[in-house]
Amino acid sequence: TNDPCLPKTVLYQAELHSGWMRRLFREGRSGPSLAEADRLITSWMARRKTRNDPATRNFYFPATRHSLRLPEEAARNRKRCVVADFVDGVISFWFDELNREAWFAVDTRVDAAIRDRFGALRDRLAADRDAAFAAAETARGALAVLLALDQFSRNLYRGQAEAFAADPLARDIARRAVVRGQHLDADLPPLAGQFFILPFEHSESLADQDWCCAFCEAVGDEMFTDYAERHRAIIRRFGRFPHRNAALGRPSTAEETAFLKEPGSSF
Repeated sequence: TNDPCLPKTVLYQAELHSGWMRRLFREGRSGPSLAEADRLITSWMARRKTRNDPATRNFYFPATRHSLRLPEEAARNRKRCVVADFVDGVISFWFDELNREAWFAVDTRVDAAIRDRFGALRDRLAADRDAAFAAAETARGALAVLLALDQFSRNLYRGQAEAFAADPLARDIARRAVVRGQHLDADLPPLAGQFFILPFEHSESLADQDWCCAFCEAVGDEMFTDYAERHRAIIRRFGRFPHRNAALGRPSTAEETAFLKEPGSSF
């Protein structure tokens, strides 16, 4: 199976209120899909006449430690299970395999590695707001989701509108994470906090830019602050990033065209 939540032998355990009854479902082949798993569980629950019993306990996948409560929370928690396994891989790739210079450089090798390893993940998160938010419940989960949506998008779709398509979702997730203080979590790698703020630096809203610059000044990272101030200056002047115009199909003004010929006009 291609589903990251299901091992080759899938174990489902149901804990019921009546005597803590347990039922094990095993599939000896490559593993059922989530739809097949739901069918098996629902069928058995119907036979036990407990499908709609509010006292029904959690169903869960022991291999991933993510629960599915049936029936009312099944869809939401299924999304959390599907995306659960990518967090450590994304964070390890970005912070262990790459250095700081590689994060923002144009490098076709890095782009290819991201495409091979995380391209499908990025597209899945960008297409499913609920799944993205579910995966971003923890600080590390939020960091991984923001890297996928805000950073990987730019590696995967250079010069295309899709590079910026996930920006609003990334900002919403970043805003919730910062309000919760997740960017300060001690379990995050060094310098990880800036990736909770970059979605606002990438915004074409001056309010987001002002907020980003204030945060950068508080952090005290000179390079990070310099980039933030340069982004804000462009938004103050044009109300948008002119270097995105071609990708987004926006006509450039004469002033913007002249600006784009200047060094440092694009990011």
